[in-house]
Amino acid sequence: MRFCSLASSSGGNAYLVTGRDGTSVLVDCGISLRRLEAGLTACGVSPDELAGVFMTHEHADHVQALRLRHPFPARHGVPVFAPTGFWDAFGDGAGLDRRIIAAAKSVRLGGLTVTAFPKPHDAAEPVGYLVEDGREAIGVATDLGTVTHDVLSALRGADHLIFESNHDAVLEARSGRPAYLIRRVLSDHGHLSNQQAGQALALLAGKRTRTILLAHLSEECNLPELALDTVSEYLVGTPFDGLLATAPHRHPSPLYSRDGAEPARPAAGEIRA
Repeated sequence: MRFCSLASSSGGNAYLVTGRDGTSVLVDCGISLRRLEAGLTACGVSPDELAGVFMTHEHADHVQALRLRHPFPARHGVPVFAPTGFWDAFGDGAGLDRRIIAAAKSVRLGGLTVTAFPKPHDAAEPVGYLVEDGREAIGVATDLGTVTHDVLSALRGADHLIFESNHDAVLEARSGRPAYLIRRVLSDHGHLSNQQAGQALALLAGKRTRTILLAHLSEECNLPELALDTVSEYLVGTPFDGLLATAPHRHPSPLYSRDGAEPARPAAGEIRA
């Protein structure tokens, strides 16, 4: 399997996963049409080849390409999967092929099986996804305020993880942001800190885990090197011996697989744990 972050920040989020048979799905589409199409092309996937788009929740930085007069999935004939709560909160979307996927339920598309799992966030029925091709599994968990049993159960044993490491708690508290925003980010329905990510990944990462991509880093209250250093400290003494990296905020990451990152695109902020 291969995967790529097309964008990962409060400015927009989208993640591409491709199975060994070439089936590709997108998790979220929170960037502009031009950036989304260009990012997919850079990762070697035509938008028309996507088997599905899977939505995690309805916040603007995850749905931008759905909020168009002619939405990205409708333009390319791609079905959109999300829980009922997402569709109720999202409202109308011109020409979208809407599909329902409930938490703990799976959808089979080509050689991929995509399973939704619940996560705590201040949205309507938010979910993460585990994408499997029969040999490998990739878990996507961003935008969650705490790591629950459901999240741990869904992601334990995954070969690759796209996992939130949003902020440094001290930088967030001293950021000068409005108090309500700081409370939201630090709440159990907000976002994971570097420390929380490290604690969770120490439980999740094992010998089978080849890649951890730290995602949704705050552009104001975090730094790639700070996230990497903090999380890597928690991974010391675990069986994990793979690649630990950060997702760029506003441009595509390298393409990751069991063999590491493809050399054609430079990888920002990578270290070996």
